[in-house]
Amino acid sequence: FTCILALRGFKDRYPFNYLLLALTTVMSGTFWGLTRGLTDFTFHFQILAILAFTMCGAAVISSILADLETKMTGSRILVASVMPAWLVASVINAILTEMIFRLKVMEVVGAIGFS
Repeated sequence: FTCILALRGFKDRYPFNYLLLALTTVMSGTFWGLTRGLTDFTFHFQILAILAFTMCGAAVISSILADLETKMTGSRILVASVMPAWLVASVINAILTEMIFRLKVMEVVGAIGFS
């Protein structure tokens, strides 16, 4: 989180912003890569699925909203496209993990909360 805040602060400084982006990527990858080795949880796969579905759904919804005659501002299009897609992805995740994988409720809730 600190790297992301620093990245926001140094977004216009050319070599330093790419170094911060690389550091953030390595730290995030290390965290998620070591999670499976330390715990028996699979929530990082659930988060990946929720975010992937959300981004695909948000792209479709924002494309539709951008073509409407009544134009919306960028932040309103963002909220109007991401939130419904995230909600659908979270519900699909909850249903699939309960029906197929029989995971614990707190693991599913944790994955939805982190996403």
